[in-house]
Amino acid sequence: MAPLVGTAMAQAPALRAPPAPASGRQAAAGLSLVAGWAAFAVPGRVLSVLRRSSGRGAVRWPRRLMLAMVPAVPAAAEAKGNPFLLLQDGMEAFRQARVEDSVKLFDEAAESGFPKARLWQRGLSLYYAERFADGTEQFRKDVDLNPNDTEESIWAFLCEAKMQGFDQARKQMLTVGQDPRPVMRNAYALFRGDDDGKYLETMENLAQRSGSDCFYASLYLG
Repeated sequence: MAPLVGTAMAQAPALRAPPAPASGRQAAAGLSLVAGWAAFAVPGRVLSVLRRSSGRGAVRWPRRLMLAMVPAVPAAAEAKGNPFLLLQDGMEAFRQARVEDSVKLFDEAAESGFPKARLWQRGLSLYYAERFADGTEQFRKDVDLNPNDTEESIWAFLCEAKMQGFDQARKQMLTVGQDPRPVMRNAYALFRGDDDGKYLETMENLAQRSGSDCFYASLYLG
């Protein structure tokens, strides 16, 4: 699961060892449910600044997000009080572009016992709900728990760029450890501004590959 949805998913022990569900719904959710999140992607205009600063002019970006969508899950009533099912319902609501509903469901999951600081999904919903201060708080708390979480650092930056501007957000971007995935190391370096032209070209090349490299490069290039 982790190679497709990021390090944060691998960090959620609830999804690795969930309690036995009352129905077959939880067992069927898994990767296919998370897949719908790819539809939102990173806002491409955030990286338009990088494109201009690289001096390379307009670039045609790949938009191949290969993950499949899934049908809606059964009634949410059975999820009441179950943090794992509430989490899945929140992800499904996000996939259906019901962003505000997804935030409420993630909040309910936290109230029902899911560790709130690990709800990176909630952070994405908060970003698209334009609750950027809450979003950056969510992502920064996640990085506090896992100082090697590259993706949470990037999303905290995206929230802060909306509030404080691109340059200021870049100055205060969270420093994290080395991600084991080359594509994510390049994405992180690109957002940090280490060498825009170099890493932009590398990400373009990675986007032409297959599998998780293509997914992540396409996602973070917008």
